[in-house]
Amino acid sequence: MLKKRTSKRKKDIPIVNKNFLGLSISNFAGLVFVVILTLLLSAIISKTAILTNFISAYFIGSIMISSIVVGFIASKKSELKGIISGVVSSIIFSFIVTILMLLFSRAQLSPKTIFLYIAIVICGTIGGIVGANTKRRK
Repeated sequence: MLKKRTSKRKKDIPIVNKNFLGLSISNFAGLVFVVILTLLLSAIISKTAILTNFISAYFIGSIMISSIVVGFIASKKSELKGIISGVVSSIIFSFIVTILMLLFSRAQLSPKTIFLYIAIVICGTIGGIVGANTKRRK
């Protein structure tokens, strides 16, 4: 008698859902990273005599580093190419940062913030390229 072969593999996740899941995970990780860097910055400010003039620069730096992390994780988790996953994830991340800035700091859209969003997209793209180039080869 012939036995029927059964596969013990998990069901394949459709590519669209896998890409959405990768983008969601990367943006959540980016937000967590921003929170951690902001808490670290506030601890440093409270313990040392750091100049308060540079607080906004430090915050922008933490957003840029988080954007690189977002692009890196997105290119690792999704099936898209590195540059595409970096751009898409960083655009989503910049929208999230915009909403949070408008809600909590009452920031206004100005040319300075437009340059911030362009920098977020550039950093996310760089993170996506680096993440795609460091994928393990099968």
